[in-house]
Amino acid sequence: MMKSPNGLIELEKPGYEPSLDGLRAIAVMAVLLYHLGATGLHGGFIGVDVFYIISGFLITRILLSQFEQAKFDYTEFLVRRCRRLLPALFLTIVLTLIGAFLVMSPKHFSETAESAVYSSVSLANWYFWIDSSYFSAGKHVRPLLHTWSLGVEVQFYLAWPLVMALVSWIFYYSRWTAFFVMVFIGAVSFFASVYVQDGYPSAAFYLSIFRVWQFAAGGCIAILLLLPGKNGDIFISEKLHWLFFVGGIVLLGMSMFLLSSDNYNAIRAVLPTIATCALLIGIRTSASRVLLGSRPLVRLGQTSYSLYLIHWPLIILYRYWAFRPLNAWEMIILAGVSMLLAELMYRLVEERFRLPWAGNQKGEVRLVGFVVSSIVMAIGFSGSLIAYQNGWNWRLSEARQEANLETHLSIHCGANFKSLAETACAFGQPKKDPDIVVIGDSHALEFAKGFEALVQADDLSAVLVRQYGVLPFKGVTTYGGEWKVGDFEENLTRVADVPSQIVVIHARFAQYWWGIDAEGEPPTRIGFQDGSPDGIEPSQHAFRVGLDNTLAHFKNAGSKLVVIGAIPYPGLDSSQCIVRPSYLISEDHSEKSCEGLTRMESKERASAVNRVLKKRVEQEGHLFIDPTSVFCPETQSTCLRMFDGKVIYHDSNHLNGVGASILADYVWAMIKQNFGEPFMASM
Repeated sequence: MMKSPNGLIELEKPGYEPSLDGLRAIAVMAVLLYHLGATGLHGGFIGVDVFYIISGFLITRILLSQFEQAKFDYTEFLVRRCRRLLPALFLTIVLTLIGAFLVMSPKHFSETAESAVYSSVSLANWYFWIDSSYFSAGKHVRPLLHTWSLGVEVQFYLAWPLVMALVSWIFYYSRWTAFFVMVFIGAVSFFASVYVQDGYPSAAFYLSIFRVWQFAAGGCIAILLLLPGKNGDIFISEKLHWLFFVGGIVLLGMSMFLLSSDNYNAIRAVLPTIATCALLIGIRTSASRVLLGSRPLVRLGQTSYSLYLIHWPLIILYRYWAFRPLNAWEMIILAGVSMLLAELMYRLVEERFRLPWAGNQKGEVRLVGFVVSSIVMAIGFSGSLIAYQNGWNWRLSEARQEANLETHLSIHCGANFKSLAETACAFGQPKKDPDIVVIGDSHALEFAKGFEALVQADDLSAVLVRQYGVLPFKGVTTYGGEWKVGDFEENLTRVADVPSQIVVIHARFAQYWWGIDAEGEPPTRIGFQDGSPDGIEPSQHAFRVGLDNTLAHFKNAGSKLVVIGAIPYPGLDSSQCIVRPSYLISEDHSEKSCEGLTRMESKERASAVNRVLKKRVEQEGHLFIDPTSVFCPETQSTCLRMFDGKVIYHDSNHLNGVGASILADYVWAMIKQNFGEPFMASM
């Protein structure tokens, strides 16, 4: 670094620093091993945080150089970013769609095609945020899920130069001004993320505005290394750089092995952010150049973008084909194949297309714009067509096409009874007071879809009151890990005030009892207002307390209560497994990979909570209905996955129209049998 006459550190043209590629290599390997499921690396996902901070650091340095030399050109900057990022991204999207065509069910192929459209225009983070509802697909059926982070990065590239240009125009640009503006922007973004993370965790995770603080942190480091100190030296003495490097290595290791994806938020992201900033300060030390600048790490870092792009679709599509978690050998092979493909993509795509495509700037802008827009339109048209045609059911064999002909039921919600709850859905005959109230989570909604025709046929009025992912018990709160999901308190109070009714409660009781969710998701816990319980035993205690509170609540209200027990689920997503195309999946492989749980295993999981429910419900004089006999017939080795040749679930646990009708028919028959026709007539 050289000093200018005014004491500022002169900004050299940003050159290549091998240690930065070494840091990228560590980040991408952490992500790769985490996605493969490597034991112990709970925080490998923080590699994405590292990438964001490095990007903020490098882009700020580039822009500083261009602004101070009066050479900044926004169009040229974006064209360079397009050449650098988009060719490899487009190739990944195309290859992913081909793979999904070969192995994915129509439902998941349609969803993948839809996400491809958004990924191609760098809006994947918005797509996955909007689609992060209770019913959205799990991460292991989304081969383009990882492109959300690229969406965030591209949006940063679009906005950051404009912010710096605005600062230069308003404040007659100086490095100190830029530094304090970045601190301000970073602080606003950080505290905004902290503010929304409890109520809107998906927004805090996916949206750029809540991630800007990490880019700003990298930008601040870029400027700090150029600010003058008291003696005219750089602001942070070079003598301290090695301390920052060692501290950064230690903190980064702690982040990877101690942090968890459960409830990861801005506060917890501070640790890897500090670690990366410290490493950037010490990036030019001899220790850094020995460790991070080694040839294998540097080469891996150079291919890190391609490796990040290709590894996740490869893992997801292979898992989709195998339909089970990976074993150790498969992890090793997939890691090796990912790195090989990344090397090929780097050589054949990244290195070739990052160079200028035309002889002059005007021609470059036109050519890049034409090629990019043409490919985006092609992906958009293809993806939209696949999604519109429901994932091309014609790819399946005739038997699998028949199995995929799900009876889609939708409930027709009336506007009356909105005083019960904002989510109240009236169905059946319109009356002043409902004859039947159905309350519960998303599983109560599926039941109500099958129940509607029966209620309508008997000239009755009903209303559904539901809260997704919340146990419908009084006095308890549902948590996802440490996060509060919600409670049913207000809805239960209002329901009990409605006269002359049957109250039907149904939910995914086995989930709330055992607390086990999909792989990689935080466990469900039942607790009280003071926070999530520590472990399954206090959670089950709270479940019992909530059950007793609810039974007493409706007994005091004089309601006739019906509790539908836990359904014994088959232990697999039959809508995914059974209806995969046969291009790479033979009937024999399909049958073996779709084994799921045995009948006894499914029953054992449901029977534990059903015994608790049955004992307490019947002790209080209410009706308990156990659906086990219907969904686990004695004549089969597994619980029902199909009925009359058709799949009965639309994911691993929610009934589709076929399954909902089976459950509703049985429950309605039991209600009539237990309450009798005179009671029904009185309604």
